Amino acid sequence: MSDRPDRWVHRYFLPVGFLFVFIIASLSVCKNNEDSLKKAEAQVYHLFHSFMKYPKAQYLPAFSVLGPKAKIVNIKEEFKGKFIILNVWATWCKPCVKELPELLRLQESYGNGEYRVVAVSVNTQKEIDDLLRYIRKLDVESIAGYHDYEGQLQKSLKIKELPVTYIINRRGQLLYRISGDARWTSPEIRNFLNLLLATR
Repeated sequence: MSDRPDRWVHRYFLPVGFLFVFIIASLSVCKNNEDSLKKAEAQVYHLFHSFMKYPKAQYLPAFSVLGPKAKIVNIKEEFKGKFIILNVWATWCKPCVKELPELLRLQESYGNGEYRVVAVSVNTQKEIDDLLRYIRKLDVESIAGYHDYEGQLQKSLKIKELPVTYIINRRGQLLYRISGDARWTSPEIRNFLNLLLATR
């Protein structure tokens, strides 16, 4: 016996209809998130000395730094699947040193979640003792135990000023380049970072 027409409707057309509604709803949510992100970008723009959004897809180059316990670390691989806030600093840069405790508070607020704050110093090898002393003094070992010992990071990203911070998504895509120190735990910046998690 053949199925009745209403059975065909329930078996095939209703699921397709639900799928269509789901797709439309998902697209609407994505658009709303993108609109919210644009507003958040406008709200944080004035909080940074310089705030540049990468206009097209560019990815974090592969490079190695000296990490905690003198371990060689490939940043891209070490934090794969995480949002990375990559901060580049030096002990002789006063705004850099001022910013580190703020970055530590930001990391502590996210815990072991989606974001990972990684502060890489560009001090010379002769300044290593000063570097270690600063890190211990500021109690920022958990985020700042990284050193660009061969200059690979500076060359790869063409860094000419400090501090500079890069926001990188889960796929390793460079999203923003931010120059100067910032109050990273401000409500506006936290809102901006949270929206990034939802859209990128």
